[in-house]
Amino acid sequence: MAKDDRLSNYSPTFKVKLLVDALEYIKKFSGTRCVIKYGGAAMVKESLKKSFCDDIRLLRAVGLRPIVVHGGGPEITRTLEKLGGKAEFIDGQRVTNASDLKVVEMVLTGSINTELVTLLNGNGIAQAVGVSGKDGGLIRARKLVQEGRDLGQVGEVTRVNRDFLEMLLQQGYVPVVSPVGLGEDGQSYNINADNVAAELAVAIGAQKLIYLSDVPGILKAGELIGQLTSADLRTLIDDGTIAGGMKAKANSILRVLASGVPSVHLLDGRVPHSIIGELFTEKGGKHERHEEIRRLLRARRISTQQELAELLAAQGIETTQATLSRDLAELGVLRVSRPEGAVYELEPVNATATPQLAELGETILSLRDNDTLVVVRTRPGMASAVALAIDNRRMPECLGTLAGDDTIFAAPARGVSTRRLAQQIRSLFGREID
Repeated sequence: MAKDDRLSNYSPTFKVKLLVDALEYIKKFSGTRCVIKYGGAAMVKESLKKSFCDDIRLLRAVGLRPIVVHGGGPEITRTLEKLGGKAEFIDGQRVTNASDLKVVEMVLTGSINTELVTLLNGNGIAQAVGVSGKDGGLIRARKLVQEGRDLGQVGEVTRVNRDFLEMLLQQGYVPVVSPVGLGEDGQSYNINADNVAAELAVAIGAQKLIYLSDVPGILKAGELIGQLTSADLRTLIDDGTIAGGMKAKANSILRVLASGVPSVHLLDGRVPHSIIGELFTEKGGKHERHEEIRRLLRARRISTQQELAELLAAQGIETTQATLSRDLAELGVLRVSRPEGAVYELEPVNATATPQLAELGETILSLRDNDTLVVVRTRPGMASAVALAIDNRRMPECLGTLAGDDTIFAAPARGVSTRRLAQQIRSLFGREID
């Protein structure tokens, strides 16, 4: 006789925990304003475009009010070269003459902005609206002269039409902003998208400013720096560690932090769903949380996720069961049996490489589908690793997974039956699972 895996059959304690995890996010993000500078590989690779748009839709669904500012440097450069032009940069700023500006506007506002709005509105959820900085007088600018050098039609922000932005946010729209401003002289100006994002964050009192680019963050001697204060950032600028295009970004960050925006995040846009991974945490993001998990597992014996979550909370790092399950899988942590009882280990004895899909499949005990979910049961401690393998395959049939210690809930994408999703999961692990 098959086991009935409907969610209604699980214990009240389990269901309360599931709801609390979800409500924590909804409460945390409801009404929160966040400016996201969209750039780098995330604008070029189709799969990254999709994951970015999925992130924005999810953030809006849980009550966050995002504003997207996009760049377009590589596309502008390619278009200029096709037309016989040549890109020139000074300290990370594009030199833009009058004829180049027409190409810049065509690419930024006419092509990139339109495509991004179309992708975001593909399922009718995002309610994205594309605007140039010239629309509604959103961005007023003046000519930028950098260290006495004329950059052409390059500008800096002098004023933001906060009322216009507020109107869009209050109506539930996601503004997608092209970084072109209008001067008091009637001239159009190409403005660094990092600077535009910073000025918009200050103008609307955003709680977070996020930069997506093609680097994991700020590096020193090849090592990623997980967290910085304003003073630390200023030191890295002054000693030359930060230079070029990153210098302009760093100066924007200093301006934002000095104006009261609580936090700024530099994320690697080459990593799918990096925005969700960063925002759905508390203290310092994934990097700091991973470091603390490693330290705790090396320092003491920990038997349950609840115990680990409480130890993290004592260090000021709040997390949820779903996030912690992902962390443990990403760190290669397994829950192993010892004579004194089960324990989480970072580097298990006789550990080899990460188990292949077939080996992971052997840890699955059962797989059932009901009206709303696919429920996968595994050996104790293996659910997070199996769920990560499912997520990493990025099946179009799967919206996402939620893993506990030995149970995974997999939600089908819109229009996909749970039976079809179950078949895809079975195929992934190369075996028939009852």
